[in-house]
Amino acid sequence: MNKYYINVFLKQTAIIWCKRCVSNFKTVMSPCEDNFYKQAIVALNALQSNQKYINNINKNSYKFNNFEKFLNRAGIKVDDLDQLSIIHVSGTKGKGTTCAFCENILQQHGYKTGFFSSPHLLEVRERIRVNGIPLEREKFGNYFWDVYRKLDLVKEHSTDMPGYFAFLTIVAFYVFLKEKVDVALVEVGIGGESDCTNIIKNTDVVGITSLGIDHTILLGNTIEEIAWQKAGIMKKGCKAFTVPQPETALKILKERSREKECSLEVVQPLVNGLINVKSSFIPVDIFKFNVSLALALAEGWVQIKGFKSLKSQIIERAIENTCWPGRFQVIFEKNSRFFLDGAHTQESITICSNWFYEKTCSAPEPKVLVFNVTGDRNSKNFLKILRKCNFNQVYFVPNKSYVQVSADQSYTPSKNDTQILICKEHLRIWESFYNVPNFEADSAQICNSVYDAFQQIWKNNKRNYNVLVTGSLHLVGSAIAVIKKDDYDL
Repeated sequence: MNKYYINVFLKQTAIIWCKRCVSNFKTVMSPCEDNFYKQAIVALNALQSNQKYINNINKNSYKFNNFEKFLNRAGIKVDDLDQLSIIHVSGTKGKGTTCAFCENILQQHGYKTGFFSSPHLLEVRERIRVNGIPLEREKFGNYFWDVYRKLDLVKEHSTDMPGYFAFLTIVAFYVFLKEKVDVALVEVGIGGESDCTNIIKNTDVVGITSLGIDHTILLGNTIEEIAWQKAGIMKKGCKAFTVPQPETALKILKERSREKECSLEVVQPLVNGLINVKSSFIPVDIFKFNVSLALALAEGWVQIKGFKSLKSQIIERAIENTCWPGRFQVIFEKNSRFFLDGAHTQESITICSNWFYEKTCSAPEPKVLVFNVTGDRNSKNFLKILRKCNFNQVYFVPNKSYVQVSADQSYTPSKNDTQILICKEHLRIWESFYNVPNFEADSAQICNSVYDAFQQIWKNNKRNYNVLVTGSLHLVGSAIAVIKKDDYDL
């Protein structure tokens, strides 16, 4: 890959990033059209969620059985997917950010892009984008019901429907085929080898972001097992790229590339003049890894398609203007700075904790933690890492913006009582740290929603706070919904 000399100054603060993203969400809707969209989300929420799917299976039975059947019922043959030129991305950390950079680079060069990602922060339609913009509610509703009715019409029994993520995968493929995108960036849901997105037979370019331990029930308990699963998206003849990985994981990736008969390039973070992020809140190393891989994917795609080389000036502009909220994002609201990061693995929590500490260690304002995790993740290890930030106040909350949430945010499978029980366990763990030498925490408590926690912070207008919201992207989405409720038109 050519090493572009890019001098990208991220002059925009996190607030400007947020406002740019807001413009993508605002849509003027008639009451009828809005109801049409909401009915689609209610129907979608009735389908089995990823978490329920995980709870009902083990890694030995983890595969995308029946997905081709559902795809066919929607009027899409597997061979029809060959009409799409696909960049397929797996990995543990940085998938969405890498795809967002890659998407914007290609879009700014004049290519019509599609992008399927997960999870969403505020509205389901964020998951399916065309030219960087989430589908409008009316268009999402139309595509949703096109697919849903086809599947519902021929189902053999009441539960003969794809699950939540599988259904959205079908809708994404349906949208990209109908919209005739030049390139579709497809982010894996879980793993790779057995993920339903891996129904694709022919892939032009594959990206594997930084690997770590996550989804162990499905993927295995070791980095080697996880690497094997993530590399499952490699296809014969494709160009595969990854970032520097642990030695044992990289060995597996190389073995699988030989098995799959494709090339594999390890992309080193570009250094010379690549970035100056002093005015940004993104950790430099994370930015380098994600941007470098995104560049490799974009350039690999134009090369394999025989298109003109990318232009460095356009790349610079694309990187500078890329918006991907909820990851190392800072929002100033009322009397506080909110640090938002959807870290949900031990490695990413460590990076997030260091990021928050570096930004606030010399600040006089009290530090507040708002925390929750989902799935089978080890919250005790997460909290051990976070306690080093010396929080003055801690709130454990469900992944809910308000006690009553919108349909877009009600897809998470755990009932409120279950989530409160999880919060109680988090509180018990945190209180067990009180006897640890040098551990300081004024108080910790459980709130019924993110709004309730933020009200505790905002009620004291005479004090400023530094607030870290982390542990789950669902939690971060709920936080954004509260902080920027009016801007996001929820």
